[in-house]
Amino acid sequence: MNVKTLMAGCLFFLVSGCLFAAHTGKNHAARAAHEQFMETCSMCHGANGKGFPAIHTPNFTDPKWQTSHTDAQLEAAIAHGKLGAGRMPPFQGQLTPRQIKALVHFVIRGFAKKPK
Repeated sequence: MNVKTLMAGCLFFLVSGCLFAAHTGKNHAARAAHEQFMETCSMCHGANGKGFPAIHTPNFTDPKWQTSHTDAQLEAAIAHGKLGAGRMPPFQGQLTPRQIKALVHFVIRGFAKKPK
């Protein structure tokens, strides 16, 4: 085996390992966020993210709702809670900023309809 072939093989395995680790880490974060949502959020927002009109929780699957809220607004609502109709308690101190970001990125945004 020549040096170029050996180096190419090593580079391939190194890059493949990094991509696998990144993908595995993303899957782990997504699973953890989904579990957190089911434990903390689903009783008010529904396991399917459609919310409950009677208690004024939003329908996360609604494309209009999705486009009308930024990630920063959603993170702030989770951290600091909301007053008024659809009152929501603050979760700052119960959830880390990383957990809050994961909830927004993997779960709430995950309820958005995928383009066909």
